[in-house]
Amino acid sequence: MLLILTGLSAGALHVVSGPDHLAVVAPLVAEQPTKGFRLGFQWGLGHGLGVVILGLLGMFVKGYIDVEAWSTNAEVLVGWLLIAVGLWSIWGNRSSAIKSTEGHTHTDNRVVFGVGLFHGMAGTGHLLGVLPSLLLSQMDAAIYLGMYFVSAIGAMMGFGWLLSKVVSTMGSLRTWTLLTAVGSIAVGIYWILVETA
Repeated sequence: MLLILTGLSAGALHVVSGPDHLAVVAPLVAEQPTKGFRLGFQWGLGHGLGVVILGLLGMFVKGYIDVEAWSTNAEVLVGWLLIAVGLWSIWGNRSSAIKSTEGHTHTDNRVVFGVGLFHGMAGTGHLLGVLPSLLLSQMDAAIYLGMYFVSAIGAMMGFGWLLSKVVSTMGSLRTWTLLTAVGSIAVGIYWILVETA
């Protein structure tokens, strides 16, 4: 039971405590507030799966790969990805008004899933998710990673839903989209500067 609770807690904490996670999803939800829950699910699914894949690889190739070198390069790419998402959102928001997005998808769900997947496999920040699995038996590691996966999806779905409610009830959709896009770019630049310093 402790293993299950630890996996659930680690997944939720990791997802909601990462400004890079929130920064990459926020512009997408602000652009399509009626799809906040689904966008959170798609990103959380990709991210959770990425961490699980990283954990499983870690279990089988411990000592054969330079995790630190992979991590640094991947973190820099995540920074560029955050900037790209912000710029993409600004580009899509360039018209003077945004109409309701019901029935019209601005962002392909596969793109959101792919961004989450790449992000899940990148960086030392995911050691919170992966490290315990490296210290456990294979069965316990599978349980832990499974709970982490479920929790990461649930946490990002909750964030997507909550942000969609905020965006829908407060202010101009255009303003929220621009604010979250600029936030994504700022976090991306900071991420790159920190990782290359």
